[in-house]
Amino acid sequence: MSSGGTAPGAYDHAAMLGAVMPVLLTARLRLRAPRLSDFEAWHIVTGGSRDAAHARFGSMLAGWSLDGTGYWVAERRQGGGIAGFVPVAAESEGPGPVRLMRPAAERAGLGEEASIAAADHARALTGPRNYVSYLDTAILRSARRAGAAALPSGRRA
Repeated sequence: MSSGGTAPGAYDHAAMLGAVMPVLLTARLRLRAPRLSDFEAWHIVTGGSRDAAHARFGSMLAGWSLDGTGYWVAERRQGGGIAGFVPVAAESEGPGPVRLMRPAAERAGLGEEASIAAADHARALTGPRNYVSYLDTAILRSARRAGAAALPSGRRA
């Protein structure tokens, strides 16, 4: 194990993921594959204990390898810095996570911009497949502008 409890093979796997995932560009953001070095930003955005954040981070990385869906890292194009993490999950996979943005980035509309880019990319690859994200009510309007529709009351994906 290397420092931080990460197996050396994990670095190779993360590098491979970065080599095969495209980079999506918007006016203000670069959406890219997650890297092991993104953990500190992930921990800040998700909160909780380091151990719990590390487990969630590992799950986030694994999603891309297991089924081709998971979180994009939303990075500011000017000045760099991680604005947040934006998921794409297939409906058949059950409950999915919400987008996780730094508060200033969400207020600036970067969460919506990132969600639209991720959703458009997923639709271009898979056609009219349904994707889900269980959202905080504070971002429902931007989710609708990104093409989201609410499930009928009482229905779970």
